[in-house]
Amino acid sequence: MIDYEMFLMGEKPALIEYSKSNAFLSNKHLLMHYPHILTNDYYIFFQTIEQKNEFIPKLRKVKFDSPEFRKLVGLEIGYPPKAVDFYVKYSELEKQEGSYEINQLESHRVSIRYAGIRCVCHLDDLIECFEWLWEKYPSLDDTPKVLVGTTFYPIHGRQDIENVRQIVLKNVKELV
Repeated sequence: MIDYEMFLMGEKPALIEYSKSNAFLSNKHLLMHYPHILTNDYYIFFQTIEQKNEFIPKLRKVKFDSPEFRKLVGLEIGYPPKAVDFYVKYSELEKQEGSYEINQLESHRVSIRYAGIRCVCHLDDLIECFEWLWEKYPSLDDTPKVLVGTTFYPIHGRQDIENVRQIVLKNVKELV
């Protein structure tokens, strides 16, 4: 399932799209009737006008593309809080050339695919992120997956998460 489908079905609370992306331009006709705002070439779409109206004052308090902005938007579009925190931290460290910490985070970074959500998180937060997603989006007929390198691993429960953790940890040890 893609973000658009989940948003259009009302499952995903909000959606952010770059106004000049091919994906957005191809689907613009499906989205423009939803409440939305445009900020620095990014549209943020909402399920309801009330949701939009609650978001705007929060948005006015942060600078575009700041860590606070990324966190605010990540939470609004329905990403797990731990994944949002990881993304914000990772994004800030990416700006620092040669950061040792970014290499540490990169080696423990995993990608989650579920319910139109495509996000990254730290390996140590994988269980918490999946539990949050399963609670937030419980009724979806979608097999969650974790992307490690170029391989997708289906997740059906905690044991699968632990198996993925062991694969990543083994890869990290081999790199050292």
